Amino acid sequence: MVGWLCPGVFEDFFHSLGEPTELRGYPQTPGAFRFDRVMDRIDAFDMVPLDGPAPEHTR
Repeated sequence: MVGWLCPGVFEDFFHSLGEPTELRGYPQTPGAFRFDRVMDRIDAFDMVPLDGPAPEHTR
């Protein structure tokens, strides 16, 4: 499977995950990820949290 992360599609997700920035590149030291904000807004995103053990190849 191939997928792309399109900024326009995932913009709300990334703004919830981290603090918005005016930088045009990757920061040298990224800020903390805010998964609590993502989980608070999970219904607004086209995402489904998965439960259960990790796939065998990721252990």
